[in-house]
Amino acid sequence: MNIFSNLSKRVSRTNGKISSLDRSQKLLIFAALFVFIALIITPLGDLYFNKPEKPQESTSIKTKKSCSVYETESIVPQADGQSVESETIAKDFTRKYAPSDCQFSPEISIASLDTASCERISTHVIVDKNNVYKWQYDPGSSNYSTYIVVEEADAESFTNLYWNYYKDNTNLYYDTGENLSIVDQINLESVEVLSASYIKDKNGVYYVSFSDGEVDIRPIPGFDTATFAVVQNQHNIQTYFKDRNGVYYFGSQEADLTPSETVISEADVDTFIVLNTYLLAKDKSHVYYEGIVVPSVDAEAFEELGGGYYRDRSNVYTTGMNRADFEPLDDSDPCTFELLGYTSDSNWSGYAKDENQVYYLGSVVVGADAETFQTTHSQGVYGGYDKNYRYQGKYRLEELE
Repeated sequence: MNIFSNLSKRVSRTNGKISSLDRSQKLLIFAALFVFIALIITPLGDLYFNKPEKPQESTSIKTKKSCSVYETESIVPQADGQSVESETIAKDFTRKYAPSDCQFSPEISIASLDTASCERISTHVIVDKNNVYKWQYDPGSSNYSTYIVVEEADAESFTNLYWNYYKDNTNLYYDTGENLSIVDQINLESVEVLSASYIKDKNGVYYVSFSDGEVDIRPIPGFDTATFAVVQNQHNIQTYFKDRNGVYYFGSQEADLTPSETVISEADVDTFIVLNTYLLAKDKSHVYYEGIVVPSVDAEAFEELGGGYYRDRSNVYTTGMNRADFEPLDDSDPCTFELLGYTSDSNWSGYAKDENQVYYLGSVVVGADAETFQTTHSQGVYGGYDKNYRYQGKYRLEELE
């Protein structure tokens, strides 16, 4: 009772004090009181009406591993537009002879040869201070039985231009097997041999073919002669070309070989290179097969592995009969993928593996343990085994004892 009495007296005194204030002071007090009440009530309302949501359960998402860019061992373009010097490629694939090796074969004796000045400049040509000697052969057989003296050739100025071409101070020659045939219509001072079938001079680019013992030369108009080059690899695949204006694919020499008909519109001239696999190429943005873009492949990281396998940052690929179809191997790991016992396509077990599984010629070896899998080779037959079983090809055989 005393509590309520004291509270009543305090309220009366407060009301008295408030009533003695002027109107502006009263408004200021009520405004402050309103703000105070709002600050207390608002959080309580949010806590009641906006109940916190139940936390989401974390989910585990399996993501594809992404590997770093691989170092692709390919032909690197030079500043002049050529991939590498054609002469360099030809030299690499030309059998090396000592200059004094002046004998075509033990069975062939060159009667008029001057042994003091002779030089072997190719497999099929020997020169001395007097003559040029040509070892005759049939391109369609292994008959290497005779030689001839090339009467038109000047021995002193005779040189090897490679890719079966030679020249002296008067003529350009092409080795047809049986003879050295003169190639007409060419400016000898500016001639440049690009590959086995393509040459150029200051006047233009030419396609050279051989049929029925005759050499045929056909001009290819419309290209920039100064920068025109064959973009090729060590296998002499003469299908990709470039000049300063674009990159071109010659699918058939019988077709209309003009820039507009052969240009690869997507290709980048500066970064375009030919890879080791037949008809495969790439630049900074795309991979190409027969001049057509291979879709969904990371060109920058694209790498040839051998055995019909390829990879980029995210996938390992195989190709079927149609090499343009690059199919990613399911669940493959490009970072750990390796060919087992591989030295070449013709000398290989056929097996590959990554951290997930084992493969045989593009097919998964079901159930094989990748961590312990090893290959075997006995009497020309390849196989494999892991900690549990033996395998032949992609098939599991008996259990290990």
